[in-house]
Amino acid sequence: MLWCTVWIAGCAPTKATVKTIRDTDKGYTIQQLQGNLLGGSRSYQTGRLYFNLERIERQDGQITYALLIEYEGENWLFIERGESLVLRINGQEQKLKGEGSWRSRDVSEAGYAIERARYPLTLLDLLRLASAQRVEVEVIGSQRRVQGWFTEENFRYLRRFIADYVQASEFASP
Repeated sequence: MLWCTVWIAGCAPTKATVKTIRDTDKGYTIQQLQGNLLGGSRSYQTGRLYFNLERIERQDGQITYALLIEYEGENWLFIERGESLVLRINGQEQKLKGEGSWRSRDVSEAGYAIERARYPLTLLDLLRLASAQRVEVEVIGSQRRVQGWFTEENFRYLRRFIADYVQASEFASP
């Protein structure tokens, strides 16, 4: 059986939400932060970037995290496989590897290209992002690169996601 709930993170213009999906047949629960639009990427001409998160808890207690980058724009980006995401956290560069967007490309009703790419994260990665003063994001495609950065709103959404969905037991060493 599949259950889904959503909370809205305030009345901000980007209207980030958290969607919860429970699949009792497959034995997992997913929380996804969605609609977290980055600063500097609010134009379809240059490309809009969403910095979304995912927490998956399996029935056996295993928990994994991922960063879900979503791009929307007038032109295709073709997010590449491998090191296609660069995070600059307080000036320190961290490159993340993913499968690229080849499995998740679409065209919106308005005719914009939409691409999604998933990047595994650790709990430590999430905490570094949440405690940062500045986060810059660069997504690398075969056609070009798109950049954005965290606004206060992005930090609020990230910190609220951690506060609401990361349990104290997840901080314990294995």
